[in-house]
This record gives sequence, structure tokens and C-alpha cells, in this order.
Amino acid sequence: MWFLINQYSLVFSLLLVGPVSWIVISRVLDWRWGTLFLGCFLVGALLLFYTQSSEASLIDTRSEWDGALSSGTPMLVEVYSDY
Repeated sequence: MWFLINQYSLVFSLLLVGPVSWIVISRVLDWRWGTLFLGCFLVGALLLFYTQSSEASLIDTRSEWDGALSSGTPMLVEVYSDY
């Protein structure tokens, strides 16, 4: 359970901050300003999620590994075991 909270902590925090900020802004100003802020907040969050996501490529053979190393682009290596 903790790995899910850690992996999606940004999503959980945005789901908490968004409605709370809408309530505070709509109480102080008008509900239209709160809705405008929430819309901008959601667009900003979607842009953040879109720029932070990437496609994972699996490397199965030695030649694919050598090609990835010689490409010169940064890569993240994740090693796991099924045992």
C-alpha cells in the first residue's frame, strides 16, 4: 500500500489541494474566480503530468543494451527480480 501512496503522492496532493483551494477562493472572492482558478490549476497539473511521463522501453538482448549505451541519451535503469 505504501508504494502506491509514494508513487501517486503528487496526484493525491493535487486532489486535496484543488478542492480546498476552490473552497477558500470561492468564500473569499466569488465562486466564478474559484472555478477559474480550479480550471487553470487542472490545466497546469495536466501539463505537469504530461511533461513528466515517458514511455518505458524494455531491453531484452545484449545488442539492444549496447545500442542504448552507445546512443548518448540519458537512461534510467530499473532492475527487478521475480524470485
